[in-house]
Formats: sequence, structure tokens, C-alpha cells
Amino acid sequence: MEQKKGYQLKPFEQKLLASLSWLVPLAVTLVAMTAMTKLGGMYPMPLGIALGVTLLQIALYVGATFGLLAQARKKPKLDQLLAEALQHKEKAKENLDRYYVSLRRKQYAFYAWIAFQIALSLLSVFLAEGVLKSDLTVAAMLITIPAILLSLFTLCSMLTWCMGIGHTPARRPDYTLKREQFPELYRVAEEVFADDKRSPILLWGDGINIGVAYENGVALIRIGAFALSWLTSEELRAVLWHERYHVDMDATGAEARIHRLLNSAAGPSKVATILVTGNALLIMPIVRVGKALTLSKTVTSALVETRADRYAAERGGASALASALVKLRLLCLYQDHDTDEPILYYASETAPTDWTQRMLQRFYTVLEERKAFWLSLIEKELPKRFGSHPSLPERLDEIGNPPYTVDAVEPDPAYAAERETIAAAFDRFLVRKNADTYASNRQIAYLRPMQTMEYYTARDAEGHAFTANELRPVIEACRTLERHELLLTLCDQAIAAAQNESAAAFAKMTKGQALLRRFDASGIELIRQAAAENYNFAEQANDAVLTFCIEMGMEEALEENRAFFLSLAQSMIDDGSREAGTLSKRDKLTAVPVLARETLDKDVAAIREICGERLLCIYCLTKNLSDSLSSTVFLIGFTPDAEEDEKNECLERVFYYLDSREEQYSLFDLPYAKSCGVDPEKFPGAKLYSKE
Repeated sequence: MEQKKGYQLKPFEQKLLASLSWLVPLAVTLVAMTAMTKLGGMYPMPLGIALGVTLLQIALYVGATFGLLAQARKKPKLDQLLAEALQHKEKAKENLDRYYVSLRRKQYAFYAWIAFQIALSLLSVFLAEGVLKSDLTVAAMLITIPAILLSLFTLCSMLTWCMGIGHTPARRPDYTLKREQFPELYRVAEEVFADDKRSPILLWGDGINIGVAYENGVALIRIGAFALSWLTSEELRAVLWHERYHVDMDATGAEARIHRLLNSAAGPSKVATILVTGNALLIMPIVRVGKALTLSKTVTSALVETRADRYAAERGGASALASALVKLRLLCLYQDHDTDEPILYYASETAPTDWTQRMLQRFYTVLEERKAFWLSLIEKELPKRFGSHPSLPERLDEIGNPPYTVDAVEPDPAYAAERETIAAAFDRFLVRKNADTYASNRQIAYLRPMQTMEYYTARDAEGHAFTANELRPVIEACRTLERHELLLTLCDQAIAAAQNESAAAFAKMTKGQALLRRFDASGIELIRQAAAENYNFAEQANDAVLTFCIEMGMEEALEENRAFFLSLAQSMIDDGSREAGTLSKRDKLTAVPVLARETLDKDVAAIREICGERLLCIYCLTKNLSDSLSSTVFLIGFTPDAEEDEKNECLERVFYYLDSREEQYSLFDLPYAKSCGVDPEKFPGAKLYSKE
């Protein structure tokens, strides 16, 4: 049920581009051979070199393609990948600069490959020009003209790549803090960015994050309202020095742009998308540099953060930075573990004008009650194996464990007065920002969950015995409305009512997460059970449990659960179940069902009941994941008048139904399946229902 955004290449376009990627070097070879025939007496040496280089390129493409096909068939061993990543981490830790040098070599090799493609295309055009000026035979013309077009396609594609690598996405300053309203805040920012030719621009940000990016030589500083309302001027200055390091000193800027380009072929238009994707199919160097950059990001991110901390401590003061880091961590703990009576943003009919102010006041009240406990958690937080940031104890240790404070006293009265107005100003911004979408968002985030809860309350009063599948949307609504006590009760009911382990997995996962949010370690076992019983929860369970163990300083439990989830992930790869959530024309698909006819009829009846009049057709295929495991794939088509929200709601409810079954299922909507090159009409007997 994956939703794709932006322009998607149609199957015939993918085939066309795949063919072009192979035809370009072949075309250059044909042009070179034709040119040797026509111009060989004039330029024998250059033409021979061109022909040799082109044949070498074709050989490399063939070898790379077969190598990738072999690699795709080989199931990865996660323990080996983990060992490789840890080895890279140690190398980077020993000497980060030297590690970046080796990474730059791959980057420069990638640039050289682009230059080589451009040169080869220009060579083809040059040689073709010479052929066209000579006496042409019909055969030579038929070879040369298409070759020129193919080479020009490659040339345009390469230039598109080059422009993408050199381009940083623009961040529109939609939510600017006005200088006349916050002169003291701008003064702090300008002290840090004093070397810039143009003054920085401060932008509102949601939550607690602070980040800096450059656009056209101007520093855009996005600051979360909650952080801004608590940090002192010295602490904010230290955090900005940390961010300044990232934009000035990081060696990852170009790599990040290449990585972003490799992972997203999205262009500003259909033409640009086709150009970039067309050359993305020339796969040999792309896979190598993509793997290197992914691994580099994984192993160096925390080390770069450490460097940025030291840089900020030297310029902004170690104590100020330590205080800021601790405060931001306390805000995170509050955000992740708050289970008090909620302050729901969408509870009122119109957008609230004081939501941020009420949330801050609530945080300060809770802080007084739990500050000692939260600070004790910070002290025993464990190091992470991998992650974007080091643990807070590690960060404090790197800057010398300076004294810190978590009070909000601001010595500068002008800045203090300005800070008092930030929450109210942010509330005004929220009202403007959500003016057009508040009603529709409220329908999704508040009114529908409330209707679900009212339905549950009425049916429960009638003595209705809910099944686990019926309780699932009620539990979802309860979680949205942050009714923490009722959530635990409903999860227990769902677990008791479940007809099998798969049906109980969602309730176990939800209850386990709720318990961890209350710092109750008994939730770990429930989450582990949910992941083992339903692989759909494996990744989510891994993140929840390991994060909790790290936060609580549970070293033995951390290592035990790392081993458990690594083994679980490996078993998912080995038995092929990890591939159940994907669809491709290369899958081993048949129309021969693995389920009994009675079971299929029951599933079709349930899907028809859920989707109602919006349902157009149902197809069923069998996807062979391995020698011992298959997945029943349902493809659902909707009527043309069905709204997107209605289709998503149907798919979600069908997913809930299938996810509660013991059998292995996959679910996709029909247009997405066709975009993946899977046409169920080509499988006789696959259609189980049609409205016509």
C-alpha cells in the first residue's frame, strides 16, 4: 500500500530507458566503426582508440550487470554487514580526515565517470559529423543518425546529473521572525554569523529542533519555539556555533547532494525525471558510490557531531553548550514519555490561540516534578552503536564535563523580555499557518477518532463482544486522543479476544510501547512477542526496545535485544518474508492459490463488505518468496468516482483484516501494481470479483 508522490515512470518508459542505457555505448561503437570505414585513412589512431575505449565500456557494463544480478540473488548476512560497518566506524574514529579522503576518491571517481560519459557522447557526435560530411551509404545513415540522438540523450542526462550535484534545494523562508520584533535574537545570531556578507534570517520551526542551511549566501536559521522559549542567549549562541560548524566545516556536503540525487530521481519536470532516471540505469558506478555514501553517513555522523560540539564549546563556552544540550534532551524526554492529561491541538472548533503557551506551562510544571528522575536517566544513558548523534554523556565528556544548569534565568533583561513573547508569537504564526487546513485536519485528528470512541462506548454498553480486529481502530483512536489508561485496557481486551497470535500482535505492540512510555520495562517482552508473531512490526519493535534500553542504561538487556532483533531480521531475509511488502514484475507470481477456496471466499467477502460500493475489482496472485514460503497477494481496484481518502481508508481497514490472519498476505491497490509492471489480467483466473 505504498503511495508514490510526483511523476512516476510508466513501465514502457522504464523499458525504453533501460534499452537506451545499453544502446548508448553500442551506438558510439557503431559510429566509430562507420567512421573508421569512412575516415580511417585520415584519422586511424583516434578512431582506433575510440573504438577500443567503447568496447571496454560495454564489457564493464556487462560485467557490472551480471555482478549485480548475482548480488541480488544472494541473501545478505546481517552479522557480516554489521561487522563491516563496525570496522568502518573504527577506521573513521581513528582518523576521520583520512576516512574522508578515501571517500572523496570514490566521489572523484564518480565525477570522472560523468566526465567520461560526456566525452564519449561528444566523441560520438564529432565522429558522426565526419561521417555525415562524407559520402553516405544508406546503412551508414541508418547507423549514424540514431547514434547521434542517443549520444545527445546521454549528454543531456549527464548535464542534468551535474546540475543536480551542484544544486542545494531551496528552503523558502515562509515563516520569518521579523527583525523589528526580535532585535536581541538577531543580535545573537549575527554574532555567530558575523563573517557572512549578508545578515542571517531567522525562521520559525516546530518543536525543539535548531538547524542552519544556506540559500544564495544567506544563513537560514530555523529554531523550534519550545527550544527558543527556554534557552538563554548564551546557550542559544553555543548551539548556533555548533550548527555553524556543520555548514562551514563538514566534508559531507557534496557527498550528501550526490546521495540525495542517487536516492531520488525526482526532477522539476517529467523531462528532467526521464533524463536523470535514464542515466541512473547506467548502474555500474552508481551502486558503488551509493553504498559507500550510505555506509559513510552511518559511521561518521556521530563523529561529526562530536567535532561540532568541540568547535562550539571553544567559541560559545563549554558550560553554555552543556546546559543547552541537557535542556534539549529534557524536552525530548518530556515529548517521548509524557502520559499526563493531553492538551489536544484540534479539540476546539477553531485553531487555539494559546496552545504553545499552555504546552510550555505544562512542561515547566512536569519538569519540577520529574527533573531529578530525568537527570538521573541522562547520566546513565548508554552509547549507541550507530546513530546520528552520540549519547549525551559521550557529548558532555568530549567537551570536558563542564558544569551545567537547567534553569531559565536570563541575565540580559532585554533578551529576557523578548523571550517572554516568543510563545505567543509562535501561536499567532500557528493560527495563520493552519487557517486553511485546520477544519480538514481536525476531522482526521480529532472528530473521526471521537466518533470511533463514541461508537465503541455505545456498543460496549449494549454488551457487544468485540473481536481483536474490531478493537484495532478503537485502539488507534485512543492513541490519537492520548487516552493512556483506556488504551492499556483496550489492548488487554484485544489480546484476550484474538483468535490467533497474528491478531494479537498489534495490541501487544501498542501496549508494549505504552508501557515503555511510562518507563515500564515489562513492555519489552510484549513488543518482542509482537515482532516475532507479525514481521510487520519488526523494525518498529527494534527501534522502540533498543532506544528504551539505551535511555534506561540497561546494558545487558540492550545486548540481548540487539542479538534477538538481528536474528529476527536475518530470519526474515532467509525465508523471504521481508519481500512480502514489495511488488515487481520480476517476482515469481502465479494465479495458483495457496489458500483453500473456502478461505479465499471468506477473504473476498470481507473485502467486499469493507469497501462497499467503492470496490471495482479484486485480483489474487501468489508470490513465491522462497522454497518454503508464499504470500497471497490481493490487488484491489476502486471505482473512478472513489475519493483518495476513501480508497486509503478502505485499504487501511482491509490491511487490518488481513494483518489479523495467520496466513502470509500482501496488499496493493491496482494502479500501484500496474506501475510496478504487474498486470493481473495476464494471469488467467486471478480475478476473484468484478463489479461489472
